[in-house]
Amino acid sequence: MVIIRRSFVKIHHKVDHRNWIPDDLELTSVVSGELKKGSVTIVMAAYMRSNVMKIAIESVLSQTFTEWNLIIVGDATDSNSKVVADSFCDERIRFINLSRNFGDQSLPNSIGAQLCATEYLAFLSQDDIWYPDHLSQAISFLAKTKSDFYLASFLRIKPSKNNEGSFAADNRYVTGNVMYSPVHDWEFVASTWVLRSDLARKIGDWRSAREVRYAASQEYLFRCWASGARILIAPHAPSVLIVPSIHVENSYSSNSSMVHRNLLNRILGGVPFSKPYSIENCNSSLPSKIRAIHLGWQAAGRGSFLTRQWVKSVFFAFHTTVHLVSHLGISPWEYAAALLGVKKGFHKNLLDEQRGL
Repeated sequence: MVIIRRSFVKIHHKVDHRNWIPDDLELTSVVSGELKKGSVTIVMAAYMRSNVMKIAIESVLSQTFTEWNLIIVGDATDSNSKVVADSFCDERIRFINLSRNFGDQSLPNSIGAQLCATEYLAFLSQDDIWYPDHLSQAISFLAKTKSDFYLASFLRIKPSKNNEGSFAADNRYVTGNVMYSPVHDWEFVASTWVLRSDLARKIGDWRSAREVRYAASQEYLFRCWASGARILIAPHAPSVLIVPSIHVENSYSSNSSMVHRNLLNRILGGVPFSKPYSIENCNSSLPSKIRAIHLGWQAAGRGSFLTRQWVKSVFFAFHTTVHLVSHLGISPWEYAAALLGVKKGFHKNLLDEQRGL
């Protein structure tokens, strides 16, 4: 089946970066033999929200695994992001600002990945937070299992609408040492990933969010799976807090970071969240992909489309054909979105609208 997937899907994707990279930035090619063994490069795409980015960086500095370097790639962001990055006075932290705004994290992540000269590569969104043992668990797990790609268990946080520092835990823990399948599993956002940089070079760049119907991160993860990479879901307790910016209105024009500060303090203080349970046990009759798209639709205040009669036909079509379609090289996320009539760039436009961009 891997051979079939490889023959139908274009695994490697290349983007022309020349219109965005600064004149003094050279994207050099690093071969496998030159990679720094046992170390990890963390890539963080940055745009505005420097006060929140500061807390994400603090969660990196709290890691018990210290053989890392952090590349922050600003999407032509304001000067505050560089000021924050430089304020840590840590030689492991490097800040780069693109000469033009690209509009989503795909290009900053691609450029950061190209600068990776370590054995492992990780991504951390500027508004997410790592537990102190995240990297140590990931590196140990990858070495022990000889896997190519590690998916961390995570907890999705839903801040209050007023952004005053309160939050609720959305119990979407993922547990169990199992092989990842894009057909069965929920989305794993990039902050939960640690992968071998050799695999990243094989896969190439992220596709732009304008080129996909759902999320560029899930399209990238699908190409990794389609390549035959060994992708495992970690059996550990959650080590990542996902803090979706869409849960706070106009999050990119707000200066508040109280939610993130409270979350980091809670982690570092060892205060537990609610009891975890596996997403496989969630009682929902909806295919996870369709439900996720629907939740995004609702978050933008557009009501519900699940009451429409034709959606039942979409459920049936998705259930009966998704395995075949995925093995023919089409991402289940893209397939679900196409069945619902979602156009390319839909997810990006929805997020931009909710964030006030």
